[in-house]
Amino acid sequence: MELQDDEMALAGVREALQRVPRMNGAGAPLTLSFADGALIIKGEVPDVAVKRRALDAAASVDEVGEIVDRLTVAPAEIMGDRQIRDQFRDVLYRETAFTDFMLIAVDRGSPTVLRRPVKAAGRIEYDVDRGIVTLNGAVPSVEHKRLAGVLAWWVPGRRDVINAMRVEAGEGQAAGTLADWVKDILDRDNGLDSAAIEVVAENGSVRLFGRVASQSARDRAEFDTWYVDGVDQVINDIEIYTKPR
Repeated sequence: MELQDDEMALAGVREALQRVPRMNGAGAPLTLSFADGALIIKGEVPDVAVKRRALDAAASVDEVGEIVDRLTVAPAEIMGDRQIRDQFRDVLYRETAFTDFMLIAVDRGSPTVLRRPVKAAGRIEYDVDRGIVTLNGAVPSVEHKRLAGVLAWWVPGRRDVINAMRVEAGEGQAAGTLADWVKDILDRDNGLDSAAIEVVAENGSVRLFGRVASQSARDRAEFDTWYVDGVDQVINDIEIYTKPR
């Protein structure tokens, strides 16, 4: 692609990004560039919904093919990598779905085995670098992969989660639908009253509807949904109601 073509493509991406809700609240502008024909998009955005919609907006530009995603999400709490690593370790220890999994923490390329069952049902290996949690290893189902990814997203200091775990049994072994799994994650979130939230999903597109008591709860339900591996679009039709005094 010629330099002039690159500039035209970048202008198109910038225009598309301006249409992303809450994008202007991200602080410093994103950095956009081309290398070897791929669009590199860097910067910090306010939340996971903005991140996913920004990537979709960039991909919608005709001149854009491959995208190198280097967007991070502003953390709910500032934490160092060690603190994030330790918090995620504690979460994995408490999660009964991973009781018989081998757990490996990686620190600057050096792995530490945290748990080694006699007969491991799967292996979760995780690293944290500048707030970005990377998950590797092998798990027996899509559900295990999705759950580990969401638990990593729920650590307050994380800036991004890269879920590269391999599903050994293949996606055909998945139990339940994507809608079932999104609803399960919403119900697992102790900070969210999800009783009145309903979920429908089709081909990676998830629609949320029902009622919650605040805008923060509405946003939280949407963010939780984006955290689920396999979700490509979220339509948030949740209504906000005020409890009678």
